[in-house]
Amino acid sequence: MDKKEMRNLFEGDCSPAEEQAAGRWLAEHAETKEADELLYALLRETKPATADAEGAFRRVCRRLGIAPKSSAWRLVGRWTMRAAACLLLPVAALAFYLYGEAQRPGEWFEAYAPYGKTLRVVLPDGSEVVINSGSKLIYPDRFGPDRRQVFLAGEGYATIAKDPGRPFVMSAGEVDVRVLGTKFNLKSYAEDSEVEVTLVEGSVEMETKLGGDDRIVRLLPGELVKLDKRTGSTETFDVPTDTYRPVVCGGGLFFMDKRFDEIVAYLEKRFDVKINVADRALAERRFIASFVNGESLDEMLASFNADEAMRIRREGRIVNITKR
Repeated sequence: MDKKEMRNLFEGDCSPAEEQAAGRWLAEHAETKEADELLYALLRETKPATADAEGAFRRVCRRLGIAPKSSAWRLVGRWTMRAAACLLLPVAALAFYLYGEAQRPGEWFEAYAPYGKTLRVVLPDGSEVVINSGSKLIYPDRFGPDRRQVFLAGEGYATIAKDPGRPFVMSAGEVDVRVLGTKFNLKSYAEDSEVEVTLVEGSVEMETKLGGDDRIVRLLPGELVKLDKRTGSTETFDVPTDTYRPVVCGGGLFFMDKRFDEIVAYLEKRFDVKINVADRALAERRFIASFVNGESLDEMLASFNADEAMRIRREGRIVNITKR
């Protein structure tokens, strides 16, 4: 394998047979000095598209509908994945995955809950995930022998079957949540500035993947941890596990020091409406609020307007909010 052949692979300028041969060579030589030097030479000629190599690689794999296990990242070598991720070329990532991961699940499915709806998904091991409005869950028809992996975009409440020999991993953008058997809620909408994990029962580990500074946060029952996507900082809140039920299971809505624009974005999905906040100062206000009595959208908005700083006008499914 020379640099020209490698570049052709990254650029997709090769036949299927050449692509397979290159992918196989990279998998077989991933941990060798030869592969490291070749990929490093190519990287020096290429302006990286991202510094978060593993995160980019995982995003590429998610777009392709495959599950990038941690073992795949280690197996094919850090320079290999860094090259694929920095160049953001699905063909390379796919080749590395297919030839670097021998035991992978079979067919993958996508479950989507439209606005105003929730959806219950039963996984191959009997675990259940209830996904909230505007959320998507990607899962396989069977799990691998050493790991149970799913991917979430949005919010989901998971009740995980115990299986000590196969940890369960729910990946959602900037975080991986690892469990053996437990109940937890994960909220990670793409437009939100924060990721939230709430542990109801058991134990989980949340691995953050921001800027190459991976770290693990362990949660205890009754804790809600927020991860700031911009800074990587985390903050922990207490939630009452005896009364806590996530909204996807008919429970209440909880907003812990949340920006108003992100709150209304969540309410849009929940009630299938369009909410416009015209004033930036209003959008950036933060609230701590809980709604556990089945409040309507109008009642919720009225509670946020207790100081009457807003003018709220609703016409059917359109809500306009301006500064008073």
